[in-house]
Amino acid sequence: MKIGFVNAKVFTGKNENDFISEFSIKNSKFCEINNVNRNDCNKIIDLKNACVIPALSDTHTHPTYVSQIIDSLACTKPYVANIPQLIEFLKTSPNYGKENKWIKGWCYDESKLDEKRAPTIKDLDLISSTQPIFILRSCCHSCVCNSKALELANITKDTKEPKGGKIGRFEDGTPNGIMYDLGASMLIRNAMEKESLEDEAKKLVKLGEIYASLGIVNISDMMCYSKPLKAYELYKLAKNMGLKQRVSLYQVYKDAKEFGLFKSLEDIKTNGIKFFVDGTISSQTAFTHKPYKNSDNYGDLVCNINEIKEAIDFAKNNNCQISFHLMGDKAIDIVIDNLISYENWLKDYPSVRFEHASMLNLKHIEKIKKLKVKIAISTQPIFQYAEYTSYEDALENDRFNSICALNTLKEHLDLSISSDAPATIHHEPFNLFVSINAAVVRTNPNGKNYNKNEEISVEDAILMLTKNSQNILMLKNCTTIEDGKSADFIVLDNDIFSVDKTKIKDIKVHQTWLKGERIY
Repeated sequence: MKIGFVNAKVFTGKNENDFISEFSIKNSKFCEINNVNRNDCNKIIDLKNACVIPALSDTHTHPTYVSQIIDSLACTKPYVANIPQLIEFLKTSPNYGKENKWIKGWCYDESKLDEKRAPTIKDLDLISSTQPIFILRSCCHSCVCNSKALELANITKDTKEPKGGKIGRFEDGTPNGIMYDLGASMLIRNAMEKESLEDEAKKLVKLGEIYASLGIVNISDMMCYSKPLKAYELYKLAKNMGLKQRVSLYQVYKDAKEFGLFKSLEDIKTNGIKFFVDGTISSQTAFTHKPYKNSDNYGDLVCNINEIKEAIDFAKNNNCQISFHLMGDKAIDIVIDNLISYENWLKDYPSVRFEHASMLNLKHIEKIKKLKVKIAISTQPIFQYAEYTSYEDALENDRFNSICALNTLKEHLDLSISSDAPATIHHEPFNLFVSINAAVVRTNPNGKNYNKNEEISVEDAILMLTKNSQNILMLKNCTTIEDGKSADFIVLDNDIFSVDKTKIKDIKVHQTWLKGERIY
């Protein structure tokens, strides 16, 4: 069956200037680009001057985390502004008052609370000391919990500091419920009740429907494990249950080293491994050359140099990508220096990914250009937009205004933007139109401008979510509207190229098509 789509403003995604007015799809592929043979079509769809762009890809996100939080409580504005409101808000959880059920929240950030501090067990125990409570911080690395959660995780005054994390404590050494970074927060996660594989797969299918409504057809999962549920098997089951999106998996290095790399299917590919080098800017744990503002804190290196080298060799020997989580400028330098002796081991794609790379600057770029290994960057403009206060608290003006330098980076590097959902302070972080808004208008939610010279065009932002994603996610024959490519496109309710740029975050998707099938 051949369908012709006519009377539209179509951005093909081939480059920043390529617009057409019509196209056809046949056998799940695009054809007759800007030259529809109406007499040969089984159906003609008049789009009535609607705006059409290629369907979107999120090159760095965490669907398994997002699927778990879409039914929990977003502990941020507009719902929560201070700790008393947080306490009352958590009492609205559907699990409140249910014995042995966890009360769960996400997206808190101390910089957004009136008290400018994180809640502790003293606050959360006012909700309940017999029901466990867990709130994921906006960075998704840290969390806070109550005394019951600490009890279930067997965390006491005598518990030693975990590798890659820190247990928050009161002055007497008693745990205060704040668990810093993954090494500590995973202690609480591992104590939670475990959902069945089928229950988790159902959540992913539900999330897939939300993604479709937002025009997203290609997703990555940047932090996959084998336990308690094997991510590969989870996505395989979700696919069988109706998940439409193509999925790229990145397995945490230590998990891959212990259990081996996951397999791959056509639409569930194991692209490589994920390796954590430092923390985050908002929690002042990203590893930096200069200390954070008004402090002697340089952040944290959560690995050692030998482990970095070992992980690179693992990726090379297994012919897969290695994805480095790094935010601080010193962390970036350390990884670049450890890549000097390597050549690109993947034939057609970048062998190395830098995730976030928030403080990547021109000096880094010059060093990267001298490398023989190909590097792609996936960065998140939504961070500085949504976490403006914590970034401003952490960095003096010069560094603050050099974060996520999109306009500079795009001239030199293979660059995509992404959401890192749910790891930021926004009630809808997985909506990529919010990320586009943050990329093209350097203005925080309160209207304050920052780093305006690093704004990019709407066209460039869309290219970073479409054409550029094909390379970084190692996809084939998709992400642009071209003859023979997979017929993946979205129809918008407004012209994203002419609407007031501050309103881009409010754009809605009317239709989403994947492989020539309308999925929304």
